[in-house]
Amino acid sequence: MSQENINVNEDSSVMEEDPEYTIIPKYKKSFVETEHYMKRLESDRIAHMTKTIVWRWGECNIWLNEQEKQELLSKEIVNLIDYQCEFIESSDGWTDDYSLEDEEHYTISDLKEIVMSVSEDVHDDFNNKLEAENIGDEESLRKKLLEGIYEYCNNSYMEDIGEWDMSDTFYVIEGGCVLVPEGENVEDYAQDDGTYANEGNESTFDVPDNVFSVSIASKETVEGYL
Repeated sequence: MSQENINVNEDSSVMEEDPEYTIIPKYKKSFVETEHYMKRLESDRIAHMTKTIVWRWGECNIWLNEQEKQELLSKEIVNLIDYQCEFIESSDGWTDDYSLEDEEHYTISDLKEIVMSVSEDVHDDFNNKLEAENIGDEESLRKKLLEGIYEYCNNSYMEDIGEWDMSDTFYVIEGGCVLVPEGENVEDYAQDDGTYANEGNESTFDVPDNVFSVSIASKETVEGYL
């Protein structure tokens, strides 16, 4: 996204830039990234796959007027797509999760094509498993193919070889956020318990320690933007 964010002051008709902040999570392990991938199958269906990563840490630049600032500080879940922002960094991804959207709508042929497109390790290894188990009924085969998709998924292979295109990336902060004004040090907002907080906004949401949902930035959260 562009860094430029212009706000029109209706009272004076003067063009002003909204103040810039660095937005960070209150808690570690609560910066969630979801990548959306698409692939046109031989059946002409469009397959949608998401990869959700929970990062131990993440930062973005964000531009906010005062009303937006106050609203954002009161939110437990922050969808960064709702704001003018720019990704800075994320580090130490500690869990990731793949999900094939509307998986029940694909035919057996579709699922076979998908599983062969997600990793170079599939072709011999997975085919040998299918042959060894000699799966007969369609429902069991469907279940085994879906297990294979999630076991072997590799987004680098999907893009480079498997003809998947990444269509969007979404970022979500769980458990509340902290806003650090431009020019100030993020670590000045660190608390003794390892969390981060703005002065006067130290109250915490009712979130279990270090337990955050890997599905929070998936279809349920961002479906309105797809």
